[in-house]
Amino acid sequence: MWGNLDFSALGLGFSLGGAEIRVLNAKREVFFESFPGHIHGFYELHYVFGGRGELDCLGRRIPLGEGVLYLCGPHVSHEQLTDPADNMMEYSFSFDVIRSGKKAPSIVSPLEGVKLWIGEDRCRIGEIFSAMEQEIAAGEAGAAEALESLCRLLLIQVIRNFEGPGKTSEEARRTTEDRRKFLMDEAFIYRFRDMTLSSLAALLNLSERQTLRNVREYYGMSFVEFRAKSRLNAAAKILREKPDLSVTDAAELVGFSSAAHFRKLFREEYGMSPSEWRSRQKKE
Repeated sequence: MWGNLDFSALGLGFSLGGAEIRVLNAKREVFFESFPGHIHGFYELHYVFGGRGELDCLGRRIPLGEGVLYLCGPHVSHEQLTDPADNMMEYSFSFDVIRSGKKAPSIVSPLEGVKLWIGEDRCRIGEIFSAMEQEIAAGEAGAAEALESLCRLLLIQVIRNFEGPGKTSEEARRTTEDRRKFLMDEAFIYRFRDMTLSSLAALLNLSERQTLRNVREYYGMSFVEFRAKSRLNAAAKILREKPDLSVTDAAELVGFSSAAHFRKLFREEYGMSPSEWRSRQKKE
């Protein structure tokens, strides 16, 4: 990994809604390789601003892409898997909450008991991280105070993003639906080979019956049909880009256990056999 935002040595802290916030670090990182599973005793916020990858957390494999925001709570094991072809890039913000009493303060109480929250940045959090980077680079008088203010603003915006204040139930429903559509798209694009109905249902936090209904409403076909279509699209790309690879190997790479079944579905989709399609692509 590589980064140029790092203020672990500044010892920043501030009060927020009756709680003491201890800022541990903020970093800008590019994942040239995956980061193995690990556990922290504090909160860790992640904002993906480029590339793609996956988050392995709480038994779920969640696709990550630009604009995704996620928060891991204390003592939650998580692993960040980058796509070698499109290295994931993210900002991270590590902090601890020290409560002054038995009752959680009103501002930070939404974080109480959070293990994993994932959504999209709707509070321009990426801009706050960018401002932090600029303060570090400039190194001007008052930089520590400016960074403290930015950290305070970041945490407030995170809680607003997390809570979605002011949303009607209809708006909240639409946001959830949009997020599920995003997760479905990512899953069918990057995880089609080994994806099962149960794994997709777990990713969407739905029952298998609800997942089947969501897939049909969104794509106009069944889960099995659309998974096969995703595999066929990937196989067509492989056949075009890897001319020395056999049709059987291409079928296996995208998740088909039967080459004969693959050839049958490929002909139905493209109107010709995989070999014929490859030959035509070479000529074109």
